[in-house]
Amino acid sequence: MAKITLDGQEYETDDMTEEARNTLASVQYVEQQLQKKRNEVSIAKTARAAYAQALKKELNPQGS
Repeated sequence: MAKITLDGQEYETDDMTEEARNTLASVQYVEQQLQKKRNEVSIAKTARAAYAQALKKELNPQGS
C-alpha cells in the first residue's frame, strides 16, 4: 500500500496498472541516475577547486 504524489495528486500504487507500475519504476530509476550524476558533479567541482588551489600555491610559492 504505497502512495506516490505526482503534481500534487496522490496515487495508490496497488491500484495502478502493470504498465503504470513499470513506468513508475522507470521514473524512479531515472531519478536515481540523476542523483548519482549530481553527486559526481559535486565531487568533480570539489576536485577542481582543490586542483586550482594547489596550482595557485605552485605558481606563487611565497604566498600572496
